[in-house]
Amino acid sequence: MDYIRTDGKNKDFIENCRLLDMDLDRRVGRQIKREKYQKFNQLDEIREAIVVYDGDKPIGGGAIRRYDEENIELKRVFVHNEYQGRGIGSKLVSLLIEWAAELGYRRMILETGELLAESCAVYKKLGFEVIPNYGPYVDMPESLCMGKTIKSIIILGSGGCVSTPRPCCNCRVCKQARQKGFPYARTGCSLFIEGANILIDTPEDINDALNHADVRKVEHIFYSHCDPDHTMGMRVIEQLKMDWLADSVGKKQDDPLEVASLPTILEDIKQQGTKYGSALAYYEAKGLIRTKGIRTVQKDNMVIDLVPVDAEEHVAVFVILAGGKKVIYAPCDVKPFPQSEQFQDADVLIIGNTIVGDVLKDGFVLEEDNPLRGELFTLDEIDALRRQYGMKEVIITHLEEDWGKTYDDYKKLEGELKFIRFAYDGMRIPL
Repeated sequence: MDYIRTDGKNKDFIENCRLLDMDLDRRVGRQIKREKYQKFNQLDEIREAIVVYDGDKPIGGGAIRRYDEENIELKRVFVHNEYQGRGIGSKLVSLLIEWAAELGYRRMILETGELLAESCAVYKKLGFEVIPNYGPYVDMPESLCMGKTIKSIIILGSGGCVSTPRPCCNCRVCKQARQKGFPYARTGCSLFIEGANILIDTPEDINDALNHADVRKVEHIFYSHCDPDHTMGMRVIEQLKMDWLADSVGKKQDDPLEVASLPTILEDIKQQGTKYGSALAYYEAKGLIRTKGIRTVQKDNMVIDLVPVDAEEHVAVFVILAGGKKVIYAPCDVKPFPQSEQFQDADVLIIGNTIVGDVLKDGFVLEEDNPLRGELFTLDEIDALRRQYGMKEVIITHLEEDWGKTYDDYKKLEGELKFIRFAYDGMRIPL
């Protein structure tokens, strides 16, 4: 089956909606006056729709439509009767949730009816819960409204050791990033897990990344390793938790951040500071944080395991299990890649450490004997890693300005590759 993104003007989508209406008339038309629903199901406002094809034959579809700034509405979902019971509807709705996440919505809502028991069962299985009837359905007792919080992993920063645009650089990549902003611009490599409110790594420009993604609460900061491009923005701790006015009258923070990693990594980071001593020790003494060595964390039906890259345990790979998904986050210094059964059958591998192409910035040719090839993966090596562990897709992050590629270049390259995408700041992977 192929699930093709389109909009409400697509003729196959329009025909699928006609078949949906016929099916609803047959199933509930005697109990419900369906005419009053027609004005709520107009297709001219639908900009995001998916049509499902079996070969060239359209066999189902569905759509999403903006409700307000935070909420998006699931609309017009129908799979042809002869194709029902195969999981097509569940996958279709899951893909629409992913699309909604990409668009930045925080909740999906829908209207159905108790008489449509099969549909209700699918939605509940996907995590939807009954909510008070909203909007036009408030005074319609035959309507049943449901909602689901959309939790995502957000790639806050997709840049490398140097953010894009590089200061004072007038190459075409930096000029375009300066003119267009995000997603052409890239901040330092970092990631945020919604729901659990976990920030992974604090590059120097983490403030900009958090604001760009509209992150509203951080409760934990985890570190992948101690390299400066992943840690030197730790002063964000002050901006998240320090109230200098309250501190001036002796009032201390009563809700400190948890700063955590593998014990060895945490000790490495505690060495960073000024002539006054460790920065983390200062923040802990101020009551802004509490530090904790961890190997696994469980929070809100989510499990996160930290897998050491080698026996010295100075670098961690994160295995995130949530919402039936497995996401691996390996941002930096992970070659050679550690061997672990925990990586098997992951839905997504988000990985840095990758050279994109042989011809890089300003025409620099990366020769076969260049030492970077020993430190960083090639695209072929990444695909081999994906196949080794049966991973469904790979998203490459930590994209260096030195690779000499714009956001448009990466999008074009995606069209030539299978199972590989390139990260951008604010990219969302729904859980």
